[in-house]
Amino acid sequence: MSAINRSQTTVAVAACENFSLLGFKAAPVPDAAASARAERTACRPVPRAARGCTAVRAVHDGYDHEVAHNKAPSGGDNSFDETAREENVKHLEMIQAIISRLAGNSFLIKAWTVTVAAAAYGIAVNRLDWRICIIGTLAVAEFWVLDSYFLRQERIFRLLYDYVRSDIRAMPRFSMATTRFRSRVHRHTVFFSITLSVLYGTLIAIGITLAIVAGAIK
Repeated sequence: MSAINRSQTTVAVAACENFSLLGFKAAPVPDAAASARAERTACRPVPRAARGCTAVRAVHDGYDHEVAHNKAPSGGDNSFDETAREENVKHLEMIQAIISRLAGNSFLIKAWTVTVAAAAYGIAVNRLDWRICIIGTLAVAEFWVLDSYFLRQERIFRLLYDYVRSDIRAMPRFSMATTRFRSRVHRHTVFFSITLSVLYGTLIAIGITLAIVAGAIK
């Protein structure tokens, strides 16, 4: 029994010497019972921290001190979420750039439509040639089809933008796949939308009217 007490005393003294190297004061050990109590109170293991961080708690002058070893860098999951958010913002910026380009193409088509229609109808009126009116009307109809295509693509990419914005993990990063949204934007709905019907329908009606008048006069 005395041998066991001596071994416990030796372990306690060694533990206290180790803590003295770390800067903590070790209390004197008068006997085996006191050393056992000092060992239990001086060294209390703390549960393992996040990512394998180990801590040893020691008692020094009535205060608890923590000595941390192999501390992992802070912000593990937070850094991942921050990276995902940054990539999501870049993804949205790419989609927005495509939407802006499609809207710009639609504006240019409308501008060219008005220019071509005005030139064709003006020449037809001067020459009283109904065939020029028909050519101008067909050009307006072709621009109408082309403009409806760009408008449909713009609406599809707007749906993609809302889908990516609603959830960071909704789609693979930087994906521009729009297949799932095509069925939600119908061609005839876009073709006969108010913005397109008013402009192109009016120009076609003017062209047909001028062709009838020019043919009747000539």
